[in-house]
Amino acid sequence: MLISFSVGYFIHDFLDMALCHRKRSSYELMVHHVCVICCFGLAVWGAMFVGYAVVALFVEVNSVFLHIRQIYIITGASKEEPRYRLNSMLNIGTFVVFRIAVLGWMTRWIVIHKDDLSLPVYTLGSVGLAMIMLMNIVLFFRICIVDFTKKKHKESNKFSAQMKKLKNNEDVGGEGSVVSKTSPTPSLLPNSTNLHIN
Repeated sequence: MLISFSVGYFIHDFLDMALCHRKRSSYELMVHHVCVICCFGLAVWGAMFVGYAVVALFVEVNSVFLHIRQIYIITGASKEEPRYRLNSMLNIGTFVVFRIAVLGWMTRWIVIHKDDLSLPVYTLGSVGLAMIMLMNIVLFFRICIVDFTKKKHKESNKFSAQMKKLKNNEDVGGEGSVVSKTSPTPSLLPNSTNLHIN
């Protein structure tokens, strides 16, 4: 039932991204979801490898901290704040344990048991694992660069400070437009010269 519920979630999330959130990062996630739907679908349809699929769901422990990170970014939290730093450390720690280590174990298992699996099952499992592992490694390095590089910290903090000023209605001129002497730079905030406070 857990795997069936997960398949339903991934199908729903795939359709939501395909219909409402078409951007580069969404397409990457959609490829990930197709791999998971195929592999989990095999477990549900064939009633086999269910335990193996359940082990794969340990990856979602890290998703908690990934989503908290996303919420902090959306709300403009500074990357120097203690809560953001704590979540960053937990995110990296759980990423290594629940993503890289778990996927590594799964890869080892499928290689060891290659002779016990049919060719279609082995091909689906190995290709799906390879793609998901590659995407997770890329994601890991992206997070490390963004969260633990000083240059990125400075840009993020500058952006956060500008957003807080806008939220507090500071530096607001006539008709709600931002006064040009303190308006955010275009490189940090697109179309900043025409920005309006809602």
